[in-house]
Amino acid sequence: MQKDMAAKVAATFGGTEDFQVVVTNAIYPIGTVMRQGTTIPIDFDACQSKIEIPSFPTPSLFPGYKFSMKNSMEFGLDNAVIKELADANFRLNLNDTASYNVKSPKIKSLTDRQFDALLSNAACKAAIPLSRSVWLVRGYVTGKREFKLSNNNSGGVKGKIVKVASFDISLSGGESELTLSDDTETEFLQIVSQVSKVDKNVLGSLMGGGVGAGVVAPIPNVATKVTGLTPGSVPGKIYLQRDSADKSGLAERVASTLKDKGILVERNIEAIPSKGMPTEAQVRYFNDDDAESANRALEILRDLQPSAKAIKVKMPAPSGQLEIWMARIK
Repeated sequence: MQKDMAAKVAATFGGTEDFQVVVTNAIYPIGTVMRQGTTIPIDFDACQSKIEIPSFPTPSLFPGYKFSMKNSMEFGLDNAVIKELADANFRLNLNDTASYNVKSPKIKSLTDRQFDALLSNAACKAAIPLSRSVWLVRGYVTGKREFKLSNNNSGGVKGKIVKVASFDISLSGGESELTLSDDTETEFLQIVSQVSKVDKNVLGSLMGGGVGAGVVAPIPNVATKVTGLTPGSVPGKIYLQRDSADKSGLAERVASTLKDKGILVERNIEAIPSKGMPTEAQVRYFNDDDAESANRALEILRDLQPSAKAIKVKMPAPSGQLEIWMARIK
């Protein structure tokens, strides 16, 4: 549900590489540099803005949501909350219908001018690894989340208000109604910008010429918002998956071939049980803009797996991210 809300915010505000929206896993300061697609921080301080970022109301951003109780764990009904409910004789039913809304939603985010100023700062540029895309925390969507559930399965509910984690839990004995609400405004969606640092000569080549275009040399580097400006024909990073029963070393050969062509490849190859692997090798991409990159990777893969195919997967993923799934062992 919160992923759907993140997608709505991204669609409302443009959803470009430098304005992606993800569910908040850690409330890091605006300007934090993280590994792309993760919550692992690289640097907290180098790209922080010295300017206070204001929040602005977005009253029409989220409608009310209704869903079944079995999907409510994403809202935060962990064991501590469930225990508190049990102690109050509130018996949960997975088929109950719940409602969810966000009160007073707001957005706070770096402007383009502030963002560009951060990237031009020497300390910030130094914090961004060369030829590797990273995420920079650009802002947050905030609000007070409220979850309500009514059922007829609770005998003698004890009316009270308790606090568990970040939630205030209100239990009314008369109508057997449960209300969970954030006690303060929460930064529940995180806005990130995908950035990378490239050699000036590589940048010149990709932009259509210039002195030393196409020659990678150890000269000063620049930071840029443009995604995928990394050496090689495929932007972003490729993740490899192989059958856990495959001992041929073919996946390692594919990874080596990709790296030889200057393509970023995740160092660890994930081993997946045979039943979860495709019958033919695949290059998987997630964003329409990455179809061309997927086809380039496919050309390389087909040298070793001639029957490989490129397919689009309808799942959210960072721009530029590809996956190569090796064929199942027969």
